[in-house]
Amino acid sequence: MKSMAIGIFAAVSLGGIAAHGAFTLDEGSELFLTAKLSQQFDDNIFLRTNNAKADSVTIFTPGFDLKFGQNSLGKGSLTFGEAFSWYSSHSSQNSSLARVAFNTTYDDGKTKGTLNAAFNQVAQNSVDVRAFALLVRRDLTDVNGRGEWSLSDKTSFAAGGAYDRIDYKQSQFVSNDQYSLPVDFYYELAPKLDLSVDYRYRETNLAHSLPKFTDHFLGVGARGQFTEKLSGEYHFGYTQRHLGGGGGNQTLFGIDSTFTYQYSPKTTASLGVSNDFASAATGSSQKVFSFTGGVRTQFEEGFSGSGALSYRDLDYNLTNERDYYWEGTLGVQYQVNQYVSLEAAYTYRNNSTNVAADFTDNVFSISGSVRY
Repeated sequence: MKSMAIGIFAAVSLGGIAAHGAFTLDEGSELFLTAKLSQQFDDNIFLRTNNAKADSVTIFTPGFDLKFGQNSLGKGSLTFGEAFSWYSSHSSQNSSLARVAFNTTYDDGKTKGTLNAAFNQVAQNSVDVRAFALLVRRDLTDVNGRGEWSLSDKTSFAAGGAYDRIDYKQSQFVSNDQYSLPVDFYYELAPKLDLSVDYRYRETNLAHSLPKFTDHFLGVGARGQFTEKLSGEYHFGYTQRHLGGGGGNQTLFGIDSTFTYQYSPKTTASLGVSNDFASAATGSSQKVFSFTGGVRTQFEEGFSGSGALSYRDLDYNLTNERDYYWEGTLGVQYQVNQYVSLEAAYTYRNNSTNVAADFTDNVFSISGSVRY
């Protein structure tokens, strides 16, 4: 109760400050104050197979959202939030976690560019990152940029780079740094549809002096408007991973796709399918096949609903462990006005494995958000 009272007081205080309006910095730039207060009940916070521990968690996240360059060729945003979490029965898991994201785009008709960066502090267990009596803490850093240049009326060339880091705060887990360099050649098949030939180089360096992973992907794909209601992007082809330290090579049929279907003006469905290599928290190489489907619909003025179902098949190289993980979510949202929104949500998680590490988890949450 004390933690909830603190959160409510903070939300009301920030809401009072925000009520004076957003800060207009200059033409095309605007600063918004944001706050979110949520209360959730989780019946298995550590994702244990046996002796599950339940708890109620209050989370308060004040922050800001800066929009800039809205009237220019280059535009972007900078968002920040600090999530304060209070556990009713497991106060040792209380945390204060920062979330920062920077995104910018440039488009003059012939040259397109994006630059994105994010830093997230996480204290949460997941299907492949678990500890028996604590929430695994880690810092996630992601920086990526991409440029695309027109070669002719129907062709273009794109290249980019990305850096991702996972820094675990518990020594039993293996941090890693990942670098990737994608290159794509596009041909315009129709006014809103491009075909592509794709190549990506990726290198994963592991902590504790473990051998690195080196990946090569070569494939084809397409992007744009496939039908009047279906749009998206897909790439598929041959992926090879070289395991350092004499571990040999592995191969798989690589897939990376996202699709959006506009069923009606009020209802949108999405689907994503992926098949790729990854790095487990133990330092093991993984093969991960996944798909995610979702639907969002507008019921009435201000009311909307959403649902999603995802599946992940995780195959671990070193241990021969296999996880089959399902997650489903349902949510109802209400936009009170242009500044305030409310949401109620339910999440179900289920994992089956061949090494007696099954679990189920149910999470109920309600939240309110302010953006002014």
